[in-house]
Amino acid sequence: MSNVSQKVWKIIFNFPEYVCWIALVALIILNFSGVIFRYFFNSPFKFGEETTKFLFVWLVMLGTAYAAKRDKHVCFDLLANRLSPSGQKVLNIAIILVQIVLYVVLIYISILLCSITTQRTPVFKLNYRYIYSSVAVSGVYFIWYMLLRLKRVFKGQPQDLDIIPNQSASRAEKESFE
Repeated sequence: MSNVSQKVWKIIFNFPEYVCWIALVALIILNFSGVIFRYFFNSPFKFGEETTKFLFVWLVMLGTAYAAKRDKHVCFDLLANRLSPSGQKVLNIAIILVQIVLYVVLIYISILLCSITTQRTPVFKLNYRYIYSSVAVSGVYFIWYMLLRLKRVFKGQPQDLDIIPNQSASRAEKESFE
């Protein structure tokens, strides 16, 4: 693979992370400036609330995919800790497969919702399908990351997709720097 194509794949692979960071910074700036303008200049932004809702939905939905990539979703491991290593592997596989099925259903519902919606936002007059499509986009990334995790479970590698299997630093060492 050429250097350019590797960079393109890296951007595509990390897209949810980049969008989440940009949306988070934009949300902070918009909310802070909205408060300043509302209280000091008595002139609130007309577009501020709508923009923050839009950004927040995308942040949350792509954040689920990013959390899946990093294997940082909340989980209860009481049962898993009592299982043998092979039992833990089977449980991991079952959990990943259930998550994939649930996200396939969410993607289907999102596509249906995008196809039938005619409602528009009050200020920008954008169709709500731009908000509803966040579920489908995050779902595609979520499933992609889950399939990669499934492959790692079968190979016995760490499930955090930011860790390259043959790195010299262990998972615990990498987490200690975070």
